[in-house]
Amino acid sequence: LGLSVAFTAFIVIMIQVSYDLRFNSSIPDADHVYRINLIHEGSPIAATPRPVGDGFAAYSPHVKAVAVNNAMYATVFDRYFTIDSDNPSGQQQTYAEKMMETTSGYLDIFQPEMLEGEAQALLEPDKVLIPQSMSERLFKGESAIGKLFRGEDFVWTVGGVYKDFPKNSSMHNFILWQMDKQEHWALNYETYISIDSSQDADALFSEYISTIEPMLKNVGFNNVEFFLSPVKALHFDTTIGFDTVAKTSKTQLWILIGIALVILLIAAINFTNYSVALAPLRVRSLNTQKVLGAGELKLRISLTIEAILVCLTSFGIALLLVYLLSLTSVTNLLSSNLALQKNIPLLFIVGGIALLTGLFAGIYPALYSTSFAPAVVLKGNFGLSPHGCRLRSTLVG
Repeated sequence: LGLSVAFTAFIVIMIQVSYDLRFNSSIPDADHVYRINLIHEGSPIAATPRPVGDGFAAYSPHVKAVAVNNAMYATVFDRYFTIDSDNPSGQQQTYAEKMMETTSGYLDIFQPEMLEGEAQALLEPDKVLIPQSMSERLFKGESAIGKLFRGEDFVWTVGGVYKDFPKNSSMHNFILWQMDKQEHWALNYETYISIDSSQDADALFSEYISTIEPMLKNVGFNNVEFFLSPVKALHFDTTIGFDTVAKTSKTQLWILIGIALVILLIAAINFTNYSVALAPLRVRSLNTQKVLGAGELKLRISLTIEAILVCLTSFGIALLLVYLLSLTSVTNLLSSNLALQKNIPLLFIVGGIALLTGLFAGIYPALYSTSFAPAVVLKGNFGLSPHGCRLRSTLVG
């Protein structure tokens, strides 16, 4: 039971740690994707004027793609619309969903996985892409392709349904609509770039900024500095303002990892101590087997395998406990998803740790329990010996 609770705590904590460490890793070629930020009046912000990104796209062949999103506006405001239907009463429900304008480079950098329709539909006039979760919510299993969204100043046709981006991603599962061609110098945009892997992205970008400084000054950007942030680092950079990316700190992650390991270590020590404490009850049986011809090595292997099986059984119970926790409000305390099927690689790793825990926590009790000569055992209770008491007191301490 102690091991099961420890493994449960370890799994839950490491699911959250894995969620944070893998933030934005789902983006294709994420190691070479960056976001452009600027320092305005001494403060770094995630907003950039659109022409900076568009100009960088044309500056060098090493710039593979540039995506400009109007994400900050999208995260605040809903777009209200109705959906054309065959409702005989003529009454139509009004829906409120978030919409994000973006450029064609979005498809090249983030490569949304299409479940219906084609991603290129985004480039057609008044066509939109919607996430799978929205499609299921609005159309209850029907095909979304060709459905019309009618608002006060727009009529959109659903051209495709994309698979939801994972929660640990900078990308939002919004309605995607192509941004107009007009460039704006307002600080309303998030700009992502993908750079050829053979290039130093910071050096290339600094070179580009130096060439457009006169233009920046002409439009009022006199005292600003632009810089790149690797997309994988955005989750951990808490210094940037106006940022729509969820944040955490690496210090917090190291603390969580430390807590998880300490919990596991304490459980392993308790298990070892418990096994040693059971030695007085088992040693007569073990030594009787030795007298009847059983080898020490065979007995030790048997005891170690027993410890491993206990740990693996505890791990199995822990999986059940994690599953039960995933059905409760405990999930509200986490950013990650506790569903077991969403964390298969991590569970295999923890299963390996459970096996190693059983191995290392079982070896010493196995050696200890089989180390006494039969005559010593028959003469008295070695479990109350100074050595046995000192060992157990040390482990408890």
